Amino acid sequence: MKRQKKKLSRRRVTRLKSSASREFLDALVPLMVSAGHSPKRLRAEFKSICDRMKEPAHEWDPADFAYVADLPHVLSHWYTDPKYTDSRGAPRPLCLRGPEPSLSALVKRVYPGADPGPVVAALLRTRAVRKREGLFEPLARQVLFLERAHARQHALLSVFELLRTVTRNCARRRHAPPLLLQTAINPWYPERCLPELHKRLKRYAAELLWELDRFMRRRETTRAKSEPVRRVGVGIFAIEDRAGPQVRWTQSRATPRARRFKR
Repeated sequence: MKRQKKKLSRRRVTRLKSSASREFLDALVPLMVSAGHSPKRLRAEFKSICDRMKEPAHEWDPADFAYVADLPHVLSHWYTDPKYTDSRGAPRPLCLRGPEPSLSALVKRVYPGADPGPVVAALLRTRAVRKREGLFEPLARQVLFLERAHARQHALLSVFELLRTVTRNCARRRHAPPLLLQTAINPWYPERCLPELHKRLKRYAAELLWELDRFMRRRETTRAKSEPVRRVGVGIFAIEDRAGPQVRWTQSRATPRARRFKR
């Protein structure tokens, strides 16, 4: 009986892995084809790229996305919940075990059924938290994934969620309102001014993301235990590329209907 249970579990994990990669490609390929890329050429190029790659040492784990997406939420609670902040609004140093406020109790808010030990170890490993004189202190409001594997998972998550938003907005039959998707692009920006731009972007993005995170946290505290929830968020990224070919604007050929209106 135990073997059968294990087998079913493996099958479920395999389905999750294949469904994630299929969802990614199902979102990306139709967009490229609709923009004018040949499916036959895409197939050949995809095969050529894959043929150059080695098999990964470790298979992708579906839980990795949840890890990189949810770990920063522990810090969000720590910086915003009155139980975990002092009279000035600064996060309190916490002991590891015990009732609230403690780091274990904080971790269980985000990962209710998890052992707090590995989560605390991850926070220490990413240098988001430090241990000092037997207490734990946060060092930043965000998590920087320093390990190469997790940094790539975080990057892939960002691309995946962007594709999901684009796919939803471009669907012919939308079952929900479109999500925010806007850009600000300047094709003639001087290269010498790039450091100034990126410095400003980082400052603005940090302020905006933190304010939105606090807003979502306040709404989270009002939810009932039985009501449905969604994983929501906002992603901000910079764009930097070489100037592309200039657009050649040509006079479009008038249709019969357009010619009738010209008379």
